[in-house]
Amino acid sequence: MFVTVKTLGGRLLHDAKFPKGKQWAENFGFKNEFLHQVFLCLVSVHCSGIYRACNSGERGMLYWTGNWVTFLDSLLQTALLAERADSLRLPTRVRYLRIDPIKHLEHVQERDGIQVIELRNDIATSGCVAGGVECCDLTAHTVARRLQSAGQIYYEKIYFTKHFDSAAFDEFPHFREQLNAYRNFLRSILANGLAKWEVNGCLKDLTNAALFSDAVRRFTKFMNPVSEAEHKRWLDDS
Repeated sequence: MFVTVKTLGGRLLHDAKFPKGKQWAENFGFKNEFLHQVFLCLVSVHCSGIYRACNSGERGMLYWTGNWVTFLDSLLQTALLAERADSLRLPTRVRYLRIDPIKHLEHVQERDGIQVIELRNDIATSGCVAGGVECCDLTAHTVARRLQSAGQIYYEKIYFTKHFDSAAFDEFPHFREQLNAYRNFLRSILANGLAKWEVNGCLKDLTNAALFSDAVRRFTKFMNPVSEAEHKRWLDDS
């Protein structure tokens, strides 16, 4: 009698017991120490904000320390686990990024005395969700790795800079004009919508009614009529 077997890490599994599909992804998880080797974090084993992740990158746990920058960076790192080739890929574009701080804090869990948040990656749509953070259509590009020479040690620091540069578009006046027009359009839509809600009495029944009323007063200066042509222009452009 012949029985087909498959080998994984020295353990023999019969075909009838071999996990398939998403069950496979959930059964085999890696902790921070292994992920440290995957992402080539040369500074420290704890440089990665990923607490746990499955081998496909579809599920996992991220550290939550109250720092949004490191959390979002770790969330994007998990997409690298789905790559089959040994290449370095960096996220360069997303269709949209939505953050709900209140919902996010509701999803914080306690594991081994630390705070973590569960993540889900949808490989087919390049989307990811973790707590109150949702990212859609993540695009990454392959970049060349730095050649490592034996005996050489590199000391690196990572700096996160805010994108508030008043002279950033001096050489591109057309793009600057478009961005300013789009910003004014969004402000007008938001201001007009909040004003209508307040007139109809929709804000007074909300939990944060006082905050919304204050927002209405602050956005009064942005209240401008929006034509149907302008509305259609920005919708088609997106």
